Amino acid sequence: MLASQPLAQFSHPVHAVGAALPAGMSVWRLQLDRLLAAQLPGEHELDAKTVTAIRQTHRPEFAARRLATAAWMRSLIAGQLGCSVRNLRLGEDHNGKPKLLDPDGRLPHLTFNLSHCADAALLVLDDHSRAVGVDIEQPLARRDLNRLAPQFLTAAEHHRIAAIAQPQLELWLLQHWSAKEALAKAWGLGLNAGLQHIAVDAEQGFVLQQHGCERAPDGQWQILQLDVPQPFVGFVAFDSSP
Repeated sequence: MLASQPLAQFSHPVHAVGAALPAGMSVWRLQLDRLLAAQLPGEHELDAKTVTAIRQTHRPEFAARRLATAAWMRSLIAGQLGCSVRNLRLGEDHNGKPKLLDPDGRLPHLTFNLSHCADAALLVLDDHSRAVGVDIEQPLARRDLNRLAPQFLTAAEHHRIAAIAQPQLELWLLQHWSAKEALAKAWGLGLNAGLQHIAVDAEQGFVLQQHGCERAPDGQWQILQLDVPQPFVGFVAFDSSP
């Protein structure tokens, strides 16, 4: 059904690295440069509240990207549900995580999560109602991950930095940041989860080892690395409980 949406043509399916996504889950990458170049109408599909919020919180050069990404996200969600974009209603849960509003119970169950970075965006859709989170990152000259490491690495992970050669260190740090961010978004907590309390095993495919977040919901949490173009890194996290 995604193909029936006009903005679906700017979507590229994303696969997990070394594993398969669970049944009912799909991840899509937005080719934002192509969407912006096409100059297709999309903002009119957004509600006035969303447009105003984006324009008030972003500089004009970034607002156009955010508006295009928001329109793309709604287009794909509507396509997955088989409804029109105009009939789509999105809201937030008590932690501020976006969710689908369906007061009449007429729509199929669907959870989703969006992440954007520069000219790239990832959207995960799950029609099994799993809690999901997705994150995409790229190296930024203005962001010193080595300096920020204590904010998102456990003490044991931080201790390993000295043994990692400099050319690989930036990627190693970026992967840890992104993997934990995806999990925190799946929890619905974002940075409030305390990434420095989440331990992952990069050698085993970023398996969650343990966490010290008291607010984290119960579940069998899994993190998968996504196959995205360099220099980006991407991860999706979800509750794999039966």
